[in-house]
Amino acid sequence: MSKDFRGTVECGLFQVFTAIFATEAALKILALGLFNYLKDKWNCFDVVIVFLSLIELGLSNVRGLSILRSFRLVCDIYLYFSNSLI
Repeated sequence: MSKDFRGTVECGLFQVFTAIFATEAALKILALGLFNYLKDKWNCFDVVIVFLSLIELGLSNVRGLSILRSFRLVCDIYLYFSNSLI
């Protein structure tokens, strides 16, 4: 697989998953209301990740945003291990 094709696929997948998670967050806010949605710490965490992902999509042509991806990766790993310990 060429680097160009791989980069295109990764970018497309990032956009698709960001859209899915943003839609999920929006639907949950509509269903629960903003106040009730923000009562749950996991929902607050989700909305922060969605917000950072949307910022990264908006600024996709700016160099140096890999820190946002690193932050999301650390958060995903933390979620995985915190759920497996329950």
